[in-house]
Amino acid sequence: MTWSVLAAVLGATPDGGVEPAAPPADAGIVAEPAWRAPPPAASAPADGGQAAPAPQIVYVPVPQAPEREPEERYRHFFVSLEAGGGRIDLTSIAQDGTPVVSRTVGVYGGLNAGVRFLRFLAVVVEGRLGHYFGAQTFDTILALAKLRAQLALGALKLFGELGGGFAYTGNFQGCTIGGDCPVASAGYSLHAGAGIDIALGEVIWIGGAFLADTINSGPFGIAGATTSMLTRPGDSAALQLSGVGRVTLNF
Repeated sequence: MTWSVLAAVLGATPDGGVEPAAPPADAGIVAEPAWRAPPPAASAPADGGQAAPAPQIVYVPVPQAPEREPEERYRHFFVSLEAGGGRIDLTSIAQDGTPVVSRTVGVYGGLNAGVRFLRFLAVVVEGRLGHYFGAQTFDTILALAKLRAQLALGALKLFGELGGGFAYTGNFQGCTIGGDCPVASAGYSLHAGAGIDIALGEVIWIGGAFLADTINSGPFGIAGATTSMLTRPGDSAALQLSGVGRVTLNF
């Protein structure tokens, strides 16, 4: 019992150790354990106290290729109707051997049919009828084969053509193609032409053309190339100039 009283007075533990003295009640300070690390010091912003702005995403517009207009469909076949008027200078030999000169105007109607290739060339066949007025009316018929070259400028189609073929002239006094002609006057024609078409779409074009045709015909199919060489009744030589409007259908 004496040891217990002494231990209580001296603060000794029963196992012989000494219990550390309790801190005074008015100290108010509690020691921190040695294992607890001090809180890290707050670091100041690098720009003097203002927070760095958040990164922004910038969208750069990417240029887009311009929209291409749809290409016009290439159509190989076409048919053209034409009508117009013009003039002819014709010299022919009448039945009695007398030269007859006719310079007169007339009207025309014709049909063209063709096929295109290489996108700018075409082979065309044409049939055209001309009827001329005057004291002695007469007619001409042409059946031609032509090579046409075309230059496309958007909706505008410029073209030029060369060709030749069959020619018939009803140039006898008092006789036309519909009459009872005693001598047939047939021969050949050389042709040149130029014009323009306007595309109203892929199928329908409208336009016009200027045409020039030489006519050499006779009872045996070929007459002289000049008026001085015309000797037989029915021989004729002519230059036919015409302007026509045309409507073309493409297939």
